[in-house]
Amino acid sequence: MQIYVVAVLVSLILIAILFFALRSTVKRIDYNTKKYFVDKLQDYDYLIEEKQQILDKLNEEIEKNKKIINEEKPKEKIEIKKADPKYYGNQKVPRYEDQKLFEKYKKIKEKFNFNHEKIIKKFIDNNITEDNVDYSTLKKVREKFSNEIIYKIINSKPEEQKKYISNMLSQSEKNTLKKYFDVDKCKISDFITQLDVLIEKNDPTIYVLTGDEKRNYEHISNKIKTIYDKTINEGIKISYKGILYDYSL
Repeated sequence: MQIYVVAVLVSLILIAILFFALRSTVKRIDYNTKKYFVDKLQDYDYLIEEKQQILDKLNEEIEKNKKIINEEKPKEKIEIKKADPKYYGNQKVPRYEDQKLFEKYKKIKEKFNFNHEKIIKKFIDNNITEDNVDYSTLKKVREKFSNEIIYKIINSKPEEQKKYISNMLSQSEKNTLKKYFDVDKCKISDFITQLDVLIEKNDPTIYVLTGDEKRNYEHISNKIKTIYDKTINEGIKISYKGILYDYSL
């Protein structure tokens, strides 16, 4: 009987030792697994940050190149045109004086009640030009170059970048782009800059900017897109094919 009791006790002790050893092993495996995934996530976060820095740098270069293009071609430079008084009918714009600023502004706001729809319709009659047949092709090409694709290309050598761009374009798309610039000689930053400028200058959309969040002018024409602009106090601005027409305060 005593031998049986001893055997049971020994068995219990062994089971307890195995249990604690197993629990310790599980904890260690769990810790190492979590540590592995944390390390991998940190590496992944680092790659995302590095990638974003490269894309931000590319965007800065593209914006810089756009400014250079506009400076080199004054006739294409985005300009601001003041509104033609005839668009406002016979209404008179009050004089603005520094004295009693807020009182004067209130009076201006009361009298600056022009017919915006009339202005837009007049603008359409006088300024809308024929749509560029190449616009849809330009947009289609631009959609091919997502941030992911640009990131892959920008990390390669200039000659490889040119080959990469060429391989992504059909012959028809190349022929269209060659009307405007030499595609075969462009690095990715120059290519995207030229393409974005072309799209902006051939965009058939009429962008109407207003300071009133509730305003919408898209019923006037299917080419109109209304945009809220908090910097506009009164009136509207119209942006069309890279030119801003200012009818606002």
